[in-house]
Amino acid sequence: MISRICLCQTFFAFLVRSHLLLLAKTGHGNC
Repeated sequence: MISRICLCQTFFAFLVRSHLLLLAKTGHGNC
């Protein structure tokens, strides 16, 4: 169960990081 939570956290962190990178790219592109 602990490993499952850790996996979810790492996956969520990966999604957030990729989303932030995408936002930064689009933001810089628009500016």
